[in-house]
Amino acid sequence: MHKVVTGVCIRKGDKERSFSVTTEVYFRTLLDAQIAHYVSNYAPYDKAGAYAIQEWIGVTGIEKINGDYYNVMGLPIGDVIVALKEFVH
Repeated sequence: MHKVVTGVCIRKGDKERSFSVTTEVYFRTLLDAQIAHYVSNYAPYDKAGAYAIQEWIGVTGIEKINGDYYNVMGLPIGDVIVALKEFVH
């Protein structure tokens, strides 16, 4: 298991709202051949954590997550929308 933590800060003038979202990601045990296939075919080097949950490795390698799927993709959009609604009112 590893944790994906995304920090968010929304700011306009003197008003600011910041928070973080944490998601736990549990990987299955992967064979060396599976890892080699992913590295060869999906260019993980430009990705935070060296994988993209929405790609082949997510389907093959991830057993479960506790938390927000979109946080693992890069932005906890549901929490951002809620924060933006609170921010403008």
